[in-house]
Amino acid sequence: MNPNFSDRLLGLWVVYIVLSYWGISASVSEPNYRHAPEFLQSVFSVAQGAIWGSIEPGFWRAHVTPPVIVYLGIALSIFIFVWYFIDVNANSLHQFYRDRLVGAFLVDPKKKWDDINENKNIAANDFSLNDISPIYAPYHLINTTLNVPGSPRANRRGRNGDFFLLSRNFVGSEVTGYVETNDVKDFWTGDIGTAMAISGAAAAPNMGIASLRPLAFTLALLNVRLGRWFPNPKKLSKLRKSRQWPRPRYFLAEAFFRTRETFNYVFLSDGGHIDNLGVYELLRRRVAVIIVVDGEADGGMDFPSLVQLQRLARIDLGIRIRLPWGEIKTHTRKTSAEIAAEQVRTKNLGPHAAIGIIEYPGEPPAQPETGVLIYLKASLTGDENDYVSDYKKRNPDFPHETTLNQFFSEEQFEVYRALGYHISNRLFTEKDCCSVETKLTDQEKLSIQRAKRLLNFNFEECEPSPATPADQATA
Repeated sequence: MNPNFSDRLLGLWVVYIVLSYWGISASVSEPNYRHAPEFLQSVFSVAQGAIWGSIEPGFWRAHVTPPVIVYLGIALSIFIFVWYFIDVNANSLHQFYRDRLVGAFLVDPKKKWDDINENKNIAANDFSLNDISPIYAPYHLINTTLNVPGSPRANRRGRNGDFFLLSRNFVGSEVTGYVETNDVKDFWTGDIGTAMAISGAAAAPNMGIASLRPLAFTLALLNVRLGRWFPNPKKLSKLRKSRQWPRPRYFLAEAFFRTRETFNYVFLSDGGHIDNLGVYELLRRRVAVIIVVDGEADGGMDFPSLVQLQRLARIDLGIRIRLPWGEIKTHTRKTSAEIAAEQVRTKNLGPHAAIGIIEYPGEPPAQPETGVLIYLKASLTGDENDYVSDYKKRNPDFPHETTLNQFFSEEQFEVYRALGYHISNRLFTEKDCCSVETKLTDQEKLSIQRAKRLLNFNFEECEPSPATPADQATA
């Protein structure tokens, strides 16, 4: 935690304790506030004579003491006075969350190894999206969810959200339009840390498709708000003239589930609240080869994020995705059962991955096109190293433990890293087989060959598992 932030919290706590001490009465029947400053004693006496003395004896007289009335009056007066100046972004957990992510994952490229060894601050707090060089890195698309549950137009499908993109050159969505990233820098610093925190803001009163409307007010009241109010690309000219910031009415819109795309600021949250794989925007751009890593908590191995992506792509874009993921599910369940029963593991060389086909529709004069989807799933096939298997034995939910637990131990962090390395390394070094779509047209075969040349590897198709009695009965 930022030391300055900790100092402010400690200061507020001390003020609270002191005010509480001043407001404690030595006797309820005859209030005495001799331990309070003289000016507060005078105020309490006025409140006692004007208000407290008129209350009939009973519960309210015993509990609604002059300090309670005075403090509530002061708090209400201060709140009304500062209402205009409050920035709801500054009073959410977003900034704390963002600082923790930056400290954990973003290293300032200008720092030296000596700074790391001396435990100096090496976090890249001011690393701008514009500083990502397209020469040395892929063009990065950061996906977020635009929350619009109160919009009668943008929420016609009942999703409560839409896709919103942050990138090096442009930000925006189909609903709000797009503007250059530099155009919003006056209202947002444009740093990668903030963009990353928005994209991972899993808890918020408004959460797209995952929204829990009955809990929206409670989450807002408890300040469980990791999302961020972002300048609306459609309203930038108005914002430049008024120099507004998101005031408390935006907080009320969050709490009462009324956020919409017509506000000067729009509410953004985790991109997983509408597409947990981050593939939708790539499909919109008709990318020829897409590699996706699915690390969601999917204990039942039902592939919900993939299924949702297939549905959204078909409805919105007319795109069909064919992916043979059944073998991944079968082998993971089998390996999990063997480890739980302490049996000798069947060490299969895959599959942890599936190769599928993306059918892009043709709109005249364009012709239908074919893409390739390479899908890697957090899964087990029995050939993982010993400490990964040992952790699985002691933690049956692995590798799909709940993401609500953000306090990873060293061991937990390492087993997930080791499994991820095992899956990707063995796939791209051609040591593991994978599930491959078999019913291919000539055009689709050419697309597969193009993907192999592009990635410089030749994947081998796994042999299908023998059908179990349960499978035969289902068939």
